[in-house]
Amino acid sequence: MTADLFEEMLREWDGRLSQQRRKVLLFLDNFAGHPSDLKLDNIQLAFFPPNTTAKSQPMDQGIIENLKRHY
Repeated sequence: MTADLFEEMLREWDGRLSQQRRKVLLFLDNFAGHPSDLKLDNIQLAFFPPNTTAKSQPMDQGIIENLKRHY
């Protein structure tokens, strides 16, 4: 997914959330393609600190590495 496509998806989702009168908090890692300065009305972006992906994503806690090693 490109940064432009991700931003477009977020803007469309923000519009749907507005119609539903809902707000969400979206946690993201620090991937360069994630927009850090995007202003949305119904989606608040929160970024994990650098180098903490393995702690927040269970598949990164050795499962993927182990699978790659065996296949």
